[in-house]
Amino acid sequence: MSADFNGAAGSSPSTPLGPITTKAELDARIEARPTPKPEPQLTPNTFESAGVNQSLNGLAEWRIQYLQDRLQSSRDKLERDHALSRLRGKPRADFGRSR
Repeated sequence: MSADFNGAAGSSPSTPLGPITTKAELDARIEARPTPKPEPQLTPNTFESAGVNQSLNGLAEWRIQYLQDRLQSSRDKLERDHALSRLRGKPRADFGRSR
């Protein structure tokens, strides 16, 4: 029991969608997008291979969109918090002031 606990305590928490979102991962995934090639390929042109390729490309595009959304929401939160930081403590300072 203690070995299981120590192993669980030493591991990092996992997220359901993978590791932490980073700009480096987004750039790597965008760079790894497949580009259409006009030369013939030695891959089978069957119904199954087209479905597999389509689902793999769909998953990659979904992850790219997810990373962009997460990074944009983090950027928006940072900008909002920065804009509101100048108001921090203002109500407390104005509380004792008479008009």
